[in-house]
Parts: sequence; structure tokens; C-alpha cells
Amino acid sequence: MSPGPLVGAGEPARAHIAMASLASFLVVADQWTKRAIVDLFSARGIELPVGYQRVEPIPVLGGVFHLRIQENTGGAFSILSGPGHVSVVLLVASVLALGFIGWYYWSYRDSPWMRCALAFIAGGAVGNLIDRVRLRYVVDFIDVDIGSYQWPFFNIADMAICMGAGMLAVHIGRYRRQSAAGGREQ
Repeated sequence: MSPGPLVGAGEPARAHIAMASLASFLVVADQWTKRAIVDLFSARGIELPVGYQRVEPIPVLGGVFHLRIQENTGGAFSILSGPGHVSVVLLVASVLALGFIGWYYWSYRDSPWMRCALAFIAGGAVGNLIDRVRLRYVVDFIDVDIGSYQWPFFNIADMAICMGAGMLAVHIGRYRRQSAAGGREQ
């Protein structure tokens, strides 16, 4: 599929501005919440990096989830977390992923659902990329326990990436079903 003109007929620039605004809002929300959490725990005597400090969780919504600060040197939900050069690999991967998102956005710009999904992914990726460049780790602070299962810590950027990925999966599933139905009619 050819990218074509930057803004096609019937595709006003405001649609692109809306998606850029959504991604920017997600970056600001992510960075603001991380700053607020760092300040909250700093007032309680906990500084980043947490290391071996004991961090008492702060229950939210009657203990449905907790606020608990943690530095994450790995990927989303602490995947590949630990010492080493993983941060550099993730930094490069994040920049490459943002380039791919940009290309994909312009290639499939005829789908508002796809544009929105990519805005969520880009906003989350940039939010975590800022932390990686500035701190060499990502600040995670949401802790969800379901019974005896503890979900890995995460943040607003991780939620945005997952939301965008879910939207992308729905879009691809719909597209494949439509393509399969169209192929049978020929």
C-alpha cells in the first residue's frame, strides 16, 4: 500500500492534529503521574532508585490496587528486567518502533481506528522513552494483586501501549475477516 499524499481528500489535517494531541496528552499524563508518585514517595522517605529500601504500598480503591514505586530497567511489565545493557537495547528498540509506528500511521491513515491505536502506542512509547533517556530506567508504580497472583508493576505508558495494541489486534482481526469474506464472494 502506497502512503500517498500526507493529507488525502476528505482527510482534514485536524484528524492528524487530534491523533498527535492524543499521543501528547498520554505522554504528559504519564510523566505527570510518575512525577507525582516520585514526590509522594519522596515525602515518605523513599527515593529512586529504590534498591533495597522497604516500600510500603499505598492501597487505592479499598485495596483493589496499590501504589508502590519501582524502577524498571526492562520492558513493559518488567520483562527483561535486571542488570546489563538491556536498557540500551530497549532504547534503540523504542526509537525503531516509533519510526515503524510513523510509517504504519501514514500507510494506513484511512482508518481512524488504526490511527487512534497507533497514537496510544506512540504516546506510551514516548512516555517510557523519556524515562529511559533521562533516568536509564522507567518508573513503574501501579501494583495489582488478584488473590495470590501479583501482576507485574506498570504505569500509564504501559497501559496506553496495551490499549493501543488491543485496538490494533481488533482492527487486524476485523480486516482479516472482511478480506476472507470478500475473497469467498469472488
